[in-house]
Amino acid sequence: MKYFTKEFYISEFLSYASKTVKKRKRAAVADEQFFLEMYKKNCDLFLKNENLSDFYKDPVEQLNRIEQYINAPDISEEEKERRLFFKETFLALNEDRIKRGKVYKFDKELHERKFNEIYKQSLEYYSHLPAEILNKIADIRVFALGYASEGVKLLLRKYCKKLRRQLDKIIEEAFAETNKAEDLLSTRLELNDCDNLLITKMNKKDGDVYLSVDNKNWLIIKNANILEGADGIIHFCNLELPNCAESRIIAAELHRENDKFELHFLVGNYNEIEQVEFWYLTILGDDIQIVDD
Repeated sequence: MKYFTKEFYISEFLSYASKTVKKRKRAAVADEQFFLEMYKKNCDLFLKNENLSDFYKDPVEQLNRIEQYINAPDISEEEKERRLFFKETFLALNEDRIKRGKVYKFDKELHERKFNEIYKQSLEYYSHLPAEILNKIADIRVFALGYASEGVKLLLRKYCKKLRRQLDKIIEEAFAETNKAEDLLSTRLELNDCDNLLITKMNKKDGDVYLSVDNKNWLIIKNANILEGADGIIHFCNLELPNCAESRIIAAELHRENDKFELHFLVGNYNEIEQVEFWYLTILGDDIQIVDD
């Protein structure tokens, strides 16, 4: 990657610290009790939100409750029409869930491990803050949970504002270079909008490299050579399963190199508890096309 490196991704995370970290007086000094309280509070909230996933709800029961909602007595025809529209929307969005009739049991222990893994990632990323900020943080564990003193918040605002300007400039340059290269392709791919898409398969056939993206489309890199990441592990993510391991595009960029196109992906491999391994996938080819799966 020329622009969107692993280091860029860490800087991107840090650039939002002034917005994600809240001011708390008790964060001004190291306090074990405060840390334990905030860890439990954040973990409990995380578990509550995770448990709201449709994976753990019975769609048939949900539909029955909607039917009761629609048939409630003493409602106007206008209100009934509105509730019927709500039902139609629910059916459209949950058709596959209703057909499968599969409801998964919420695994509290797994999600506690997931919370701890995400927390550990925050600890690691925040260790890359400048020394002048780190030295003012009373307890980095509390900071990673999202709490800081007023003094640290002031330092963060200045640091994040400056860092955000630097990163926005890099993004602007990267997008411009990718757009310029895309103009020379036989088909525009809109690679600048493909972050967070899943890669589910990669194979090579007749000199071309095929990438399955989001189980919907194939990117075909013509007359291709895999320069980096040929041995990268790609998880096939079944979107019908909860907590499924996945390979997700974190960022993409495209360059024109000596009459060839050089396609770069920063890929994140996530396991069932959100433990992540980043790797680069770089493919050189004559053209890139996209076809429906």
